[in-house]
Amino acid sequence: MAHIKTIDGVTVLVDEWHIEDVHQAAGDMGITITDEDAEDILNEVAHRHDCNIGINWELFYYYLEGYRKDKIMTKRTVIKEDLIKELMVARSSADVKCYMTPSAAWIYNTQRRLIKLVVLDSEGMTNKVIYYDRACKNFYKHAERILRLAA
Repeated sequence: MAHIKTIDGVTVLVDEWHIEDVHQAAGDMGITITDEDAEDILNEVAHRHDCNIGINWELFYYYLEGYRKDKIMTKRTVIKEDLIKELMVARSSADVKCYMTPSAAWIYNTQRRLIKLVVLDSEGMTNKVIYYDRACKNFYKHAERILRLAA
């Protein structure tokens, strides 16, 4: 990465890092990021690194871990805020029954015969919201449990 370069007639040692390097570090950690995210992390590293230590892979891993935690918290906050609004509406309707666990919220619209599962802790899951209707295998089992626990 480091090489000698002449800039404006002056010889300098340049240590170049590119967004591809950020993508590589993210891949090492199992994180998928956009080019824009990679640029943001590259800027963070450029402006916040310790000049006595320099820039290295561990620094990228450090900032990527912070990025991952921020994204998870942002997603959870958005989901929870939307869910709170939906639950407030549900409380005022006799047709909607709901209950929550620490990791999920179950909302059953008895009139429409539709169950909505909102997964709050969706780490490693592909879906954050799952809908069940009468055609789904476990619909009646879920409906019975929601009615029992929401009573």
